[in-house]
Amino acid sequence: MVEYVDFVSHATAIPRNSKAGTPPSTLNKTFPLLGPRFCPPSFLHATKRDTTPSIVPEGLYLKSLTVVHPTFFPGMLGICPQCASTDIIWDGWNATGAREVHGIRREERAIGYQLRCKTCREKYGKGRPEHGASQYCFATTSQFFWKGWEHWKIPRKQCSSLKMKLSLHNVGDRNCPLFFESNGCDT
Repeated sequence: MVEYVDFVSHATAIPRNSKAGTPPSTLNKTFPLLGPRFCPPSFLHATKRDTTPSIVPEGLYLKSLTVVHPTFFPGMLGICPQCASTDIIWDGWNATGAREVHGIRREERAIGYQLRCKTCREKYGKGRPEHGASQYCFATTSQFFWKGWEHWKIPRKQCSSLKMKLSLHNVGDRNCPLFFESNGCDT
C-alpha cells in the first residue's frame, strides 16, 4: 500500500521545475484511485473471484489500514501542530510502521507520513538553547499531531472501494476537507 500511495503521490504532484500556478498532474481515468482506508478482502470479494473460495479464518483477523498522507488530505495536513507554520517538509513514512488505533466501530491500524517544521527546527533543533523543550518532527499518526484539532475538522467516512465518489462535506458552518464516500467497509 505504501508503494501504491507513493506512486499516486508522485503521479499527481506538481513538477519541481514548473512555473507558479501550474496545475498538478492527473491520473489516467482508467487507473483506480483507492484509499486512504484500505480494507482486507472479505468473503464477498473471494466469491466474486472464485466460485468455491477457500475459507481461511486467519484472514478474518486482518485489520483495515488507514493511510494518513497529504495525497488523501490535500491542504489539511500541511500545518505544523506546534507553531502553525506552513514552512514544512514532508520527510518520508513513519519509521515505526503502522500503529494500532481504537476505532469507533472496530480496531484498526494507521500508517502516517513525517512532517518536519523548519521554524521549529531552527528554534528547538539539536544544539539550540531550547533543545529538549519541544520537537520539530511529527508523524501524522501521533497523538501530538492531532492534539489541537477539533473533532469536526478530522476527516471521516473514508474507505477504499471501486465505487468511490469524491464529494465535499459541510459540517455546520465549517467546510470540511474533501473526503471519499463509498459503500463497503464502513458498515
